[in-house]
Amino acid sequence: MIVDHTFLIPLEAMVLKVSFVRLGMKNSFVLMRFIVWSKALSF
Repeated sequence: MIVDHTFLIPLEAMVLKVSFVRLGMKNSFVLMRFIVWSKALSF
């Protein structure tokens, strides 16, 4: 599956921003690792 990264990057940044506020640092770090994982798998 090809993903448009020009669209994904601002979307991910927004999601991370919201999750930092709502979930706190620890959960956001887990989410960030998950996003990195999913990007690595998409290549």
